[in-house]
Amino acid sequence: MSKKIVVLIAIIVAFGAGFGGGMLVSSHHKGAHAGKAGKHHHALATNKAAASSGTVLSDSGSSLTIKLGNGSTETVYVGSGTSYSQVSQISSSNITNGATVRVTGTKNSNGSVTAKKIILE
Repeated sequence: MSKKIVVLIAIIVAFGAGFGGGMLVSSHHKGAHAGKAGKHHHALATNKAAASSGTVLSDSGSSLTIKLGNGSTETVYVGSGTSYSQVSQISSSNITNGATVRVTGTKNSNGSVTAKKIILE
């Protein structure tokens, strides 16, 4: 075998081993962060995702005030990007004071939430 072919084979083998090792390290690194840290990182990556569940105290049309299970209240902003559902699709008129809702959306810096989805429970 010529010296050039041996060198070429050695380069290909080294590249393949480096790539395979990198893939192995990458998959191990992802698995190591699958617990709370992984969930926290995911929440940050999705622009402060928020989920709340509670009883509607008031509805101004553009926001809801919800009493959470711990007794505190949370303001939830609603808009054209907010969907409403129950077992079947519903509209905002189905959300009334005293209703129990589950809200998902984006947490705002002032503690309020901009709703992406509201589910009547």
